[in-house]
Amino acid sequence: MGGDVGRASFLRLVALSVLLVTLLIGSRAPLASPMLAGPSVIDGITAFQSNDRQVRVDMFVPRDQAHPLPAVILLHGASGIGSGQLIYGMAEALAEAGLAVFTVHYFDAIPSGNRAAPSRYHLRDQVVGDAIDYVASLHFVDPNRIGLFGYSLGAFQALGRASHDGRVRAVVAVAGAMDGRLARTGVSSMPPTLILHGDRDRVVSVNRARQTAQVLDAVGAPYELQISNGASHVPRGAVFDDWMQRAATFFAENLAPRSSSPRETVLLRAPGRR
Repeated sequence: MGGDVGRASFLRLVALSVLLVTLLIGSRAPLASPMLAGPSVIDGITAFQSNDRQVRVDMFVPRDQAHPLPAVILLHGASGIGSGQLIYGMAEALAEAGLAVFTVHYFDAIPSGNRAAPSRYHLRDQVVGDAIDYVASLHFVDPNRIGLFGYSLGAFQALGRASHDGRVRAVVAVAGAMDGRLARTGVSSMPPTLILHGDRDRVVSVNRARQTAQVLDAVGAPYELQISNGASHVPRGAVFDDWMQRAATFFAENLAPRSSSPRETVLLRAPGRR
């Protein structure tokens, strides 16, 4: 019974968060100047539906922008969000560079069991597609400037989705690679891709990153391959900082606006994570 009460409380929390975010981002009225003080990045939680399940999304959005924002959907690895230190650190670093970042809890839409199993690749891909639908529908996001950032398992999913979804304008794959089945069956096109990998990765071999680069080479896709000496599967310290700076620069170059038409400034304030 305790579990039912806890789940009910969580669902009420998410529902309230979604309501507040909807009210706040749905309004285009300017806010009073005292609201402009505070951190450069505002975070909050919202959700969308996929596979008849509610999928949580952590948002990290720059406080002030004069145009609709380029968006990056961030996909976690096989361990999920975990403590959040790594995944949220990545999201905050990208948001501080001027990107609207959406960390998707895509395991929420996968039935219980091994949610990271290869057999569930296509189900996870469907959730990523639904996440793109959701992010593209937000009025403060430019639907023509959406990128994917994947870490570990999330990198496999990001590369896979980008290979057949024209809405993805750029993809960053960190400590991951292209699914072997996809590489063998053939990839016809890919958006600009940045591959970041460590030569001491014992989870996903650096050879997989090189193989992914070969696939991109074969289809004539623009890409960058950065292999960091001494880096393991989890980027830390200077490697983390370097990779995030490279990712932010890559997205800035490849998610540049196609039009310079002025648009209304959007200020997003969302409830904090629980």
